[in-house]
Amino acid sequence: MVNLEKGMPLVEQALKRLETEIKTSRQQGLRVLTLIHGYGSSGSGGAIRQAVRTRLAFLEQQQEQVEAVIAGEDFEGRSSRGKQLLRRYPFLRRHQDLNRANPGITVVLLAAIPAVQQEYNPASY
Repeated sequence: MVNLEKGMPLVEQALKRLETEIKTSRQQGLRVLTLIHGYGSSGSGGAIRQAVRTRLAFLEQQQEQVEAVIAGEDFEGRSSRGKQLLRRYPFLRRHQDLNRANPGITVVLLAAIPAVQQEYNPASY
């Protein structure tokens, strides 16, 4: 779980931390990352939340770092997508925000880092 609003950062600082956390988490082999970005004091969506979700949507389209993005308000186990997610990642059944419609978080499914393919070199055999 990564708290992007810790220390009350500016939007650009939060986005930089997002990029760092995604990279580090993928290198460590993590496949699921929960981001806490808050929902804005007005309740209509804070600047960090909006910027993070925009960046994640872009990364999801590329499919290189992010496989899928689930907004906290859509993070539930009753829909077909939710059931599929819980079958794939059973540990998420214990997630504190499952079925709570929390707009202050986003769950990110990280793309696996591809295994390095070694070229065939007959001289090395």
